Amino acid sequence: MAKKDMVALFCKGKERRFRGIVCKHYDTDADECRLFRERPMRDVFEKGRCEPYEMLKRAVRRNLYGYSDRIAPEEHIEPTTFLTSVRIKKKGLKHPKLPVLKAYINRSAYNDVIELLMEEGVLWPSICGICVHLSVPKPHVCQREHIMVDGKRIENPHHGETRIPSSQACKKGFEPPVFEENFDIPGPEPDSPVIIEMKTALTKRIKGETNKNVRRKHERQYVVFCRFVRLNQEGYSEREALERIAEVLGVSLRTVERDMAEIRNFLREVMSFYC
Repeated sequence: MAKKDMVALFCKGKERRFRGIVCKHYDTDADECRLFRERPMRDVFEKGRCEPYEMLKRAVRRNLYGYSDRIAPEEHIEPTTFLTSVRIKKKGLKHPKLPVLKAYINRSAYNDVIELLMEEGVLWPSICGICVHLSVPKPHVCQREHIMVDGKRIENPHHGETRIPSSQACKKGFEPPVFEENFDIPGPEPDSPVIIEMKTALTKRIKGETNKNVRRKHERQYVVFCRFVRLNQEGYSEREALERIAEVLGVSLRTVERDMAEIRNFLREVMSFYC
């Protein structure tokens, strides 16, 4: 399919609905749009007949539907489009041309959708801190002994190495958390009946959730809870444990603190003896 000449269609009015009338904001001599020349893009979003908001909405929809097996795209299209547009309207572009605007919109839509999916726990960033084979306590060490290369099982060259959680993970050894039916997390299982009961309640919450996005969030919170219990048993204070969890999972401390607050509220509701 031939690439559309957006300047000809919108700026020069070649699209049928414009009947050959050149856009009043188009500077024919400079081949630029006056609406966002040396100014933020708010005006072009509000007055441009190229309809940047709809352009953004299509880009957001396209990116979200690439993950339709993991999320319900329609639930996120409107809010993501709106939030991205608010951010874009404050920005300016060095070259006020329609193709440059479209490229910026496409890139912004992609970045914001990926950020959304990571916040929801749908996507895991490919960093060592997300890998299930990285030890939780410091020093963080790669614990994967073997990897598969061309169908052959070989020794992992990174096994035993101290890794920085934010470092780019290796391609062959990286393995993000996978939530199977029993939702097991690597590491020692706490013996306390109360802890086991709490984990059971959190597991039931995941299994009973039909909304994909909420389910992913609950899965992440289950991981946070399990890691918190383990670190607490190893003598870490609550603050230290939450900081280490945030570091290992590659999320902000505020996200982990919010997760723990929601976990506590949930457990208070379902477990009468929890306080």
